[in-house]
Amino acid sequence: MGPEKALPLPPKFDDVDTYIEALFEFCSTSRIWDLFCGGVHILDFFTRDPDLYAWLLPLEWREWFDLHDLDAILEFLLREDLSSFETNQNQQWRGCPLPPSSLLVYVKTVGDLCLDRAYKPPASHNIPELPRHIAVGMNVKKVHEVVHFSEYLNSFCESISAHTEQKRQITHLVDFGSGQNYLGRTLTSPLYEKHVIAVEGRKANIEGSRRMDVHARLAPMEKKTRMVNKKEWVKEYAKMKEEKLRLKASGAAQAQDVPGSENGNHKAQTTSEESQSVPQSVETAVSSVDSLSLQPNTNGGLSSMSQIVDHHDDSSRTSYTVDATGREIPVDDPIASKASNISEGKVVRAKLDHTPGKGSVQYVEHRLLDGNLAAVIDDIFDLPEKDVQPLPQRDEVDTGCVHQQNSTSSQPRLLVMSIHSCGNLSHHGLRSLVLNPTVSAVAIVGCCYNLVTERLTPPSYKLPGLRPSSPTPPSPFPHRPPGDPHGYPMSERVTTLPKPIHLNITARMMAVQAPQNWTKADSDSFFTRHYYRALLQKVFLDRGCVDAPPATDTDGEYHAQQGAKSTPIVIGSLRKQCYEDFVSYVRGATAKLVRGDDGSPGSDVGKAARAKLFKEKMSGITDTEIANYDDREKKRRKEVSVIWSLMSFSAQLVEAVMVVDRWLWLREQNEVKDCWVEAAWEYRESPRNLVVVGVKR
Repeated sequence: MGPEKALPLPPKFDDVDTYIEALFEFCSTSRIWDLFCGGVHILDFFTRDPDLYAWLLPLEWREWFDLHDLDAILEFLLREDLSSFETNQNQQWRGCPLPPSSLLVYVKTVGDLCLDRAYKPPASHNIPELPRHIAVGMNVKKVHEVVHFSEYLNSFCESISAHTEQKRQITHLVDFGSGQNYLGRTLTSPLYEKHVIAVEGRKANIEGSRRMDVHARLAPMEKKTRMVNKKEWVKEYAKMKEEKLRLKASGAAQAQDVPGSENGNHKAQTTSEESQSVPQSVETAVSSVDSLSLQPNTNGGLSSMSQIVDHHDDSSRTSYTVDATGREIPVDDPIASKASNISEGKVVRAKLDHTPGKGSVQYVEHRLLDGNLAAVIDDIFDLPEKDVQPLPQRDEVDTGCVHQQNSTSSQPRLLVMSIHSCGNLSHHGLRSLVLNPTVSAVAIVGCCYNLVTERLTPPSYKLPGLRPSSPTPPSPFPHRPPGDPHGYPMSERVTTLPKPIHLNITARMMAVQAPQNWTKADSDSFFTRHYYRALLQKVFLDRGCVDAPPATDTDGEYHAQQGAKSTPIVIGSLRKQCYEDFVSYVRGATAKLVRGDDGSPGSDVGKAARAKLFKEKMSGITDTEIANYDDREKKRRKEVSVIWSLMSFSAQLVEAVMVVDRWLWLREQNEVKDCWVEAAWEYRESPRNLVVVGVKR
């Protein structure tokens, strides 16, 4: 069903287990790789003593880098055929001596262990062109991802059906973290006509997706219906009529005409024009279309997210909405109505359309904290109650939960998919395969490794110089304990390594780089940004805004330094004008910190205190003083760029370790029949292109 090799192995390897052994051996024993991948941070470049560049790189490496410009160094790291150095008789490269053997061995080893990211188009399928009205809201990169992954999933569904004994097809595709539902909208369209369940935790994303469905001509314009209680309207009309007669009798004023009927049996107003004359005190409710395709209900109307029920008891509220659980909620009770829509585990949904040959989408507002989809699946399909085992705590999470699948043909067969699912959402998607009896397969493309939590260690900040003084940093996931069982590593194999491969947040952030895609313009731009940010940290240190980074002993080990003034300083993005020179950068970054709208973690009180600190410490600095920093350190700009290039190059193995760990976890599960990893689209268009696939027995 899958590719010939379960992993996209580099050319040097033919066997999966041999490759995994070599990868883990290098990453757990190489001291310099460990330093490049989380052991140092670029912000410590100008603030450490001894000098970071001299301390980190061997002298022979530094001497060789001095002989070449950045373009040549990047060419050597990323694109040069290193085998040519073994047969080089001239003992020169670009008119200079060959690189030192230790550098050559390191670069060659890392390159040999990088997973093959080349995309191999399917021979039996032509990639369709996405119509413009379906591609609404997508940029070029997103269109490439969605088109290729949609075709991949369509072929995958056909393959699953062909390899199943009963020839049973996948009935629905569940999108973990659907966002704007670009993928689901494409799969629902006439190109594929799939039934999609879009699971998203943010209500704003769901509302935006529905609007895009209308623009894409996949859903009708939302019709808003005003429901008026007849008895209340008659009472209001009677009062208005009495007032009119009173005014006529007294001769005070000429009354306005009011709508009426001869027999007093007034119909509810249903159009926007008629509703303007309805008294404000009349109870109203709105019913909205929630599905891309809806079927008429037994009453001849559309089945929609909410049904409106009129109660004719004058002593109680007269308009109610029925939520997904069947509970009646007064429409003018904002607390109850809000709770029914956004409470965790509740489903905001419409009736699924199973019309043959027609796709459908169903939006589910649900916050995913693990891979258990019982709350979503049971509400949607009205399945009989099952004994669903809750997610075990801590290390028990890896044992999985064994469910017996219902053999009835009426049971849905789900494929859980995700395109660039952030952080632990990828782990939740993979675990859904063994935690839910109705899930038959998973296909997950991960992203944002920096948002993954850590299973073996407490949460980490960017190390080493940005950790706050507290020995246990405040977790960005307060509902989970330090040592999150949902985090990295997933597999028992990686967990039980003799020397564990710890990947802190700095290593994981570097893993989302794409050095193979760097162009000269791109590299010049972000080298400038990193140089400015590292030099700004020196300004902050000199002005007393931050403390010095941790020191190192002669053995090269970092030791925590108490008394840090703040949590990590995250500047975030700035206007393009701020990168014209260092003075503009400092002014723009300082203004953002003083306003308190930077991306640094912490409470509102902490941010206010930090803003006050920066305003006090940075208020007296002049443009001349700022420019002097740049003049003094400009010659070291190349050194900052060399360190960043080596960190990005080395971090390719961080992604390899995380992808292999997820695949190993699937292979360790008894419920999994087959699993593999392959490229789903072109790396040059979107570098996070590896899909992790699992199929249940």
